[in-house]
Amino acid sequence: MKPSFAARLALVAGCAAALSMTLSAAAAPMDLIYWKKPGHPKAAIPGTVDTNGNPEATEWRGIEDLAVSPDGSRWVIKARSTAATDHDTGYVFGTELSGSVLVAGGQTMFEGLAAPTSSGGTSGFIDFVPSGFGRFDDNNKLVFALRARTTLAGSTATSDAMRVFTWDGTTFALAFKQGDIYTGLTDTTTSGDETVGNSAGSFHLLNDGRVGSQDSTIGNISSTRRPAIFYNRNSFHQTGITSVSGFGGGPAVVWATLSANGFYSTPSGTSWWATGTAGSPAVGVLAVNGAVVIQDNSPVGTSGLNSGSVLQVYMASSGQWIARGRDNSSTASTAPDWVVKNGTYLAKTGDPIFPGSTELWGDTFYAVAINSSGKYIIAGRSNNANAGLDDVIVYNGTTVILREGDPVDVDGNGMFDDNTFIGRGTNTNAAFTASTNNAQIAWWLTNDNMLWGLPNLRDGSGVDINVSPAFGNPNALVRITLPRPCPADFNGADGLTVNDIFDFLNAWFTSSPSANFDGVDGVTVQDIFAFLNAWFAGC
Repeated sequence: MKPSFAARLALVAGCAAALSMTLSAAAAPMDLIYWKKPGHPKAAIPGTVDTNGNPEATEWRGIEDLAVSPDGSRWVIKARSTAATDHDTGYVFGTELSGSVLVAGGQTMFEGLAAPTSSGGTSGFIDFVPSGFGRFDDNNKLVFALRARTTLAGSTATSDAMRVFTWDGTTFALAFKQGDIYTGLTDTTTSGDETVGNSAGSFHLLNDGRVGSQDSTIGNISSTRRPAIFYNRNSFHQTGITSVSGFGGGPAVVWATLSANGFYSTPSGTSWWATGTAGSPAVGVLAVNGAVVIQDNSPVGTSGLNSGSVLQVYMASSGQWIARGRDNSSTASTAPDWVVKNGTYLAKTGDPIFPGSTELWGDTFYAVAINSSGKYIIAGRSNNANAGLDDVIVYNGTTVILREGDPVDVDGNGMFDDNTFIGRGTNTNAAFTASTNNAQIAWWLTNDNMLWGLPNLRDGSGVDINVSPAFGNPNALVRITLPRPCPADFNGADGLTVNDIFDFLNAWFTSSPSANFDGVDGVTVQDIFAFLNAWFAGC
């Protein structure tokens, strides 16, 4: 039986203290779901089949991208396996701590297999998973994209290679495909014949069924009138045509370009963000809900820095948002970095990693994430003199919940006896996979107060734990249970209210791991009694 939450937390803290006073004594309980250690059960990719549809044993070669549902109950990975070339990429879909190759509409979503079409038949073969591949809505329905080729092997694209699908676990449907007509665009000559290109992205799903997207490869249009961003193939904003309110409430500025994979909305459709360049002369901007909130060469809140570039944006399903970037003093990686939350400055290079800490943020932030209640994480490098301990993830500006060098409980037995640690064999390399602007989000903070992400792993001898021969970084998929100062404040949003009861029961009925309130025997009716006792006792 897995130890209780309290026991696991005590074990983490005790081992951290024994290793070094600088380790995170508050390191949070972590579940390792997949990694790349050859021969280990968690290195196997469940559900892979050969090109004839027969079971095929493969292992993880790359965990290359990740999307997690807002409630934390579903996830999907852009996967790379150890199968032969022309058959090694596709989707792995998961529920809680287990997953398998995605099968939707009766078809397996992996390279070299039949590519799905609108009728459910076949037209060509799956080629690859594009960047900005998809997102979940608030109801755990998924939108995702595929590229198709004409032959089982090779790279010759079909005429409708880019295809976008929605799936709710039962119903599977084509949303649109390359060559379909866009509406609402303005061309320099004839308008109305513009089509979906071969490299669209930023695919995300709204609760009302609309699909948001960005396309830099629009067909039948002047290059001066693309890219554009869309809902259901209807233009929302377009290069050279539409505008957003200027920085600091200034005059409206027209989009000069819209970044690839740089447009996302909340599932409700009430909030959205986009990056690109705007104005004349054009400068880099981040716009939120139609107004520029970050602009190159302009101040970043009260940080004392001017923005040089926006490196990552993350918006929760409630519309809360967080962004990180670099100042404009240099193009080098040593230029100071900054983080803002909802437009308010949070952190920069040289600040304490949490109030009162003598450890300061260094010149690199790897990732930021935020959930609907406004809780957030910052992953970055500190000025710790020990290069094997200087990468940290700080939760809500107060608590180090993961640090380079922390031990990992691979088998979940409550003991650090697996010779596995956060970090790289070369300790100057990043311990955490970076979230980038904007195709790859490697760290997701969900509304059930879980952090999902892709740390790198090494053994006690300083050797990367990677597939053989090594491919990419030695990363893994993990889920971290974040601390709650008052566990009965289940949603962490507004103190102890009746909403915490509703949110707990919603989690309980969906068997979310966050509803395992007593930390024993999975999600059972005893968790309801434990939660209600804690709620009535108060904080």
